[in-house]
Amino acid sequence: MIIKDCVVLDLEHFAPPGAFSEQISKRLCTHLNISRKELHRLLLERERDSNIIVQKGIAIITFNIKQENKFEIALVRTKKGARFIEQGPPVHAVFIIISTPDEHNFSLHSLMWILQISESPGFRKKWMKAKTKKEIRLIVLEAFKEQYRSKLPAPEGAGV
Repeated sequence: MIIKDCVVLDLEHFAPPGAFSEQISKRLCTHLNISRKELHRLLLERERDSNIIVQKGIAIITFNIKQENKFEIALVRTKKGARFIEQGPPVHAVFIIISTPDEHNFSLHSLMWILQISESPGFRKKWMKAKTKKEIRLIVLEAFKEQYRSKLPAPEGAGV
């Protein structure tokens, strides 16, 4: 039930480099039982990696924390965009996958699943037009159902 229960953030304002990770760490630290300062540091490290932008306007941030049996996904829409590096393109859809080493396989499956969803027809348009956090979550769940209805079996516990 990962997506049905995950954190969804809908940011109205532009987020410059560094500000995005501060906002996210405030929301996720209690879910992960990790200090806000440590989570902020980990997010900042990943933000600086240009490989997190997987396509125009979409980023996926993944990293491990030193615990056991933890797996979190966060869906973040930034209506006016977020920048992770000064000259980088603005990002409007951010998927954050945080896991522990024992959840590595599930993390990789989830990463592939999110990549496919972000490439689904009409995803970006629907993402930007969503009016509520609930709608943002439903867009991801519907895209998941479409992707896996005729293809690969869904990752166990993915939320559908």
